[in-house]
Amino acid sequence: MSNDISQALGGDFRPDDVPNATFEPLPPGWYAAQIDAASVKDTESKTGKYLKLELVILDQPYNGRRVFTNITLVNPSQVAVEIGQRQLANLAHACGITALRDSAELLQRFVQIRLKIKEEKGYDPQNEVTGYKPPNTTAPGPQPMQDKPAAPAKSAKRPWER
Repeated sequence: MSNDISQALGGDFRPDDVPNATFEPLPPGWYAAQIDAASVKDTESKTGKYLKLELVILDQPYNGRRVFTNITLVNPSQVAVEIGQRQLANLAHACGITALRDSAELLQRFVQIRLKIKEEKGYDPQNEVTGYKPPNTTAPGPQPMQDKPAAPAKSAKRPWER
């Protein structure tokens, strides 16, 4: 009987010793993150360019999870370009950058990112970055979304009561 795995690893492989990696989307909310990769890429159609970002989540219990997002830079659609410029401005402000020349200037910067879950027909649910703000130094951990509607005011009687 061969023990090639044991020899290669210097001992028996015990699957219970390996943390279970999940690719489920993170819950919606704000997360501390660090920009780990940033580069400008051509679109598949070669008619535009986008900034590709890879961010590493720093909050427990999601520390180390990676989130990916693209920001449109050049596109035949002026609306797409305007959206991309707003996203890039939001990111630059969150990083404390007043003039951005190179994607490398974003590397290793700390930011807060707002995630939501995007669901599209034919695809698994995935996270989408919907906002950036400067790093939060007071409250570690994912922060719940602040966009929730306010609870209705309580009255003495409910509408269906007379």
